[in-house]
Amino acid sequence: MSEPATALTPMLSALRVLEFGRTVAPAFCGKLLAEMGLNVALVEPQEGHPLRHAAPRVELATGDTESALWLYLGAGKSSIVLDPQTAAGRGSLDELVTRADVIIHDLTQHGARESGLAFDRLQKLRPGIVVVAVSPFGCDGPYADFPASDLTVYALSGHLNLTGSPDREPLLPYGHQPALFAGVLCASLALAGLYRSTLDGVARFIEISQQEALAGALDTAISGYTYSGKTRTRHGNRIQDGSPLTDVYRTKDGFFLICVYTQEQWRGFCTMLGRSDWLENDALTSQSGRIKHAATIEAAMISWFGGRKSSEALMECQRHRLPSCMVSSVTELLNDPQLLARDHFAQVDCGAAGIFAYPKLPFVMSSCISTEAPPPRLGEHGDIIRQTWTARSGGRSTSAYDPPLLPLAGIRVLDVTHAWAGPFCGLQLGFLGAEMIKIEGARRPDGTRYVCPDLRDLSPRHETGGYFHEWNRNKRCAVINMDAIEGRDLMHDLIRRSDVLINNYSARVLPKWGLDWQALRTLNPRLVLVTMPAFGSQGPYREFVGYGETLEGAGGLVRLSGYEAGKPMRSGIAYPDPLVGHYGALATVLGLQHREKTGEGIWIDVSHQECVLHMIGDALLHYQLTGVPQEPRGNLRADLLLNEVLPCAGKDNWIAVTAASPGDMAALAEATDIEALANGEVSEAALDDLRAWCRAREKRAAMACLVGKGVAAGAVLKVDELFQDPNLVARQYFEDVRHAVVGVKPHPRPGFRIAGATVATHLAAPLFDGDTDAILTTVLGKNADEIDALRRRNIIGGVPAGSQLPT
Repeated sequence: MSEPATALTPMLSALRVLEFGRTVAPAFCGKLLAEMGLNVALVEPQEGHPLRHAAPRVELATGDTESALWLYLGAGKSSIVLDPQTAAGRGSLDELVTRADVIIHDLTQHGARESGLAFDRLQKLRPGIVVVAVSPFGCDGPYADFPASDLTVYALSGHLNLTGSPDREPLLPYGHQPALFAGVLCASLALAGLYRSTLDGVARFIEISQQEALAGALDTAISGYTYSGKTRTRHGNRIQDGSPLTDVYRTKDGFFLICVYTQEQWRGFCTMLGRSDWLENDALTSQSGRIKHAATIEAAMISWFGGRKSSEALMECQRHRLPSCMVSSVTELLNDPQLLARDHFAQVDCGAAGIFAYPKLPFVMSSCISTEAPPPRLGEHGDIIRQTWTARSGGRSTSAYDPPLLPLAGIRVLDVTHAWAGPFCGLQLGFLGAEMIKIEGARRPDGTRYVCPDLRDLSPRHETGGYFHEWNRNKRCAVINMDAIEGRDLMHDLIRRSDVLINNYSARVLPKWGLDWQALRTLNPRLVLVTMPAFGSQGPYREFVGYGETLEGAGGLVRLSGYEAGKPMRSGIAYPDPLVGHYGALATVLGLQHREKTGEGIWIDVSHQECVLHMIGDALLHYQLTGVPQEPRGNLRADLLLNEVLPCAGKDNWIAVTAASPGDMAALAEATDIEALANGEVSEAALDDLRAWCRAREKRAAMACLVGKGVAAGAVLKVDELFQDPNLVARQYFEDVRHAVVGVKPHPRPGFRIAGATVATHLAAPLFDGDTDAILTTVLGKNADEIDALRRRNIIGGVPAGSQLPT
């Protein structure tokens, strides 16, 4: 496809956002909205936003200190200082609310009322306002007021149990991944709410639970349990079967990640290693056979990778179409040929701190609204905001008698995706109300139809895959032969009648079908195209292949994560996939905003590599401030006194505990009767006492005891335990969905709610070819005779071939 040209426009600068948060999730949401051109005003207390003081702080040549996290998350915003607890501050805040379009906050229900930010009050002040509240556990439920940290949220979402080595404590990836992940979702929902509110003037309250957002992104864990009866746990850098064909290997100059799944990839792998004898060895023809001979294969891989530089290994692996990547350091990312070719870094002057390379938005657009600016000085823009933010008029309050439409109601999306990232994007769009039409082919169905199958004797088998069922709800399926001219003609007709097309195949697939951007724009000048290839659709790596397991390394997260002095460690799931899914949804809504304001379509090309890089921006800035790249530190965090995962009674049972302040340490000492913790420091002896205290208790009981004293603590939940978690049960997080073949199965709801609207599953995952006739009839106006003729010529329908994940 031809390269999207980047051109700055002030398209969204008229939209105003009040960020009234104190934590990472709303801060990252605000940063993303600012990057997209919205006017984001950060409301700060007199002492400044807490992230201004976040550790680690770096001493500058001036003698001042600077926080890399603040430099990253504060970028592009304006700052105004006020205290809503005072009469004057409350009056100023109310005035700002009347002039805003969106409010983002992280307050509890009580905190929102105390600060004057309760939704019922806000929509009276500003009818049509969109309010997005993001919190660790949701606005209601038994955990709503619990103290929390990234570690405890990760534990209670089921993720922590999946990440790390099976013989070690569970591991939190680098930085603030749970909060940042929620921040991306927060941004897409804010923009989606704005899109609909601009059209209908109705106020909307959207709440996000970090626990639920994460629990809905557990890869095969939930469907593997509910369909296949398997309880997934930690496997280090490998996948569930322990195969060495997916792992991190040391090279001459660093580390490398490879992922070999399919038979085609196995053949390419053997050819690359010069082991044609393995292809002729009957003992190695199956995955189970290769696992039995894992030691032999692993030894060969250690030798092969150890004899090459990472860049050499990358070119060889990609030449054989093997999903793979360098485990890039921040130093390597700043000089990465793919990122440089996509002009991914912007030079931003941060005053006394210096000029730094900031990562841009993780997508390239055919017309762009990306803005990069330094973080503001405290209160820098108060006068300007008061003078230039004029009052908004119009809009309506929401009511029980006039429930709000879902934000994307009336939008038709063609879902040309497979595996996880693309379907996960489509899942989010469907939950937001879009009409989803999934396009498959008989020769190339979505291979996840066979993943996590129901183990009962059900037929057909391609309708029993729980993995497919989880990510493809609220969609209909049309099966079209894209190898035939008539099939492509049908696709052209669907494109003419659709609003959005999403695609996550490699960058060469759409052009192979004659659907490059120029052709698509000719077919439908108002089409929003969102592509999600591994490395983007331009640059030297544009045709490289990758899975989420590998692309986490390409974006730099793996190199920063791991046990102290150990090998880099990837997440326990294919983390880039749901991350890219959320960024893809954000890009889709951004494209619709663009179309609404310009009347023209847009192509937004999302890069998996860049999405991951966007989640470690603070590490990139810290390196530029210090000249020293950070190394993995296990669960330790510079801004916390204690951040530990401790063993509890029973096999592989753990609890996550965080103490951020001396007060937290005193509460921990009181809860455990370990006096040595009260001084605010953690000696090895005190930590041993704390381990002993936890080992003597069941993890839920330990959590209740600690939380009762105000300590952030979370039981490390296994996948089966999620279904009994009191908070998820009280909030009815899992919903029963009836499927025509497998019957009723529980599935996670989305990680967000919209007040007055039903955000849930209204369609089970589609049967293969189950909706083709209906779609051709209702969307394209085909009659029964025309449809029968298309079937006879194998232009539509058929039986899905194969049982492997497509590449």
